[in-house]
Amino acid sequence: MVNKQIVHEFKDTNNIEGAAENESPMMNCIARVAEVSNHQALLIEFSGVENTAERYIEITAHLNNVPPLKVGDQVLVTATEQDYIVTGRLRTEEESPLDGLTYSDGKLNLLAGKAIKIQTGDAVIELTATGKIKIDGKNIYSLSEGRHRLQGSTIELN
Repeated sequence: MVNKQIVHEFKDTNNIEGAAENESPMMNCIARVAEVSNHQALLIEFSGVENTAERYIEITAHLNNVPPLKVGDQVLVTATEQDYIVTGRLRTEEESPLDGLTYSDGKLNLLAGKAIKIQTGDAVIELTATGKIKIDGKNIYSLSEGRHRLQGSTIELN
């Protein structure tokens, strides 16, 4: 259950309109992840709250698009009348915006700043921004109906 006192204190200290007792406590706020399990926040911490019981709040749900979380991440949290829901993670200064997925001219483009990694089980394909392509698997099959060409300054087989 959401502690309405925390919601109202948060609204009051951050000059948010609608802090009256009779208004809905649903609002967004920023908090720090204090405890995680399986990359999901279990507990968040509100800075500036002195009372430990009110400073740490349990999280009951995450939106589907929230990336894996770790302790210390800053998250956007929505407080509803029933509980707190993590709706997003704020980027750190070291992170670049997600380049993401685009579709144009019949092509699906996946862009990333440092690398793209596709993995399932022991099979991995990784492309890096430096031009390195790594294919790792127990068995690798390469089939061609036409010419099959390998090109490089040096090609090593076994």
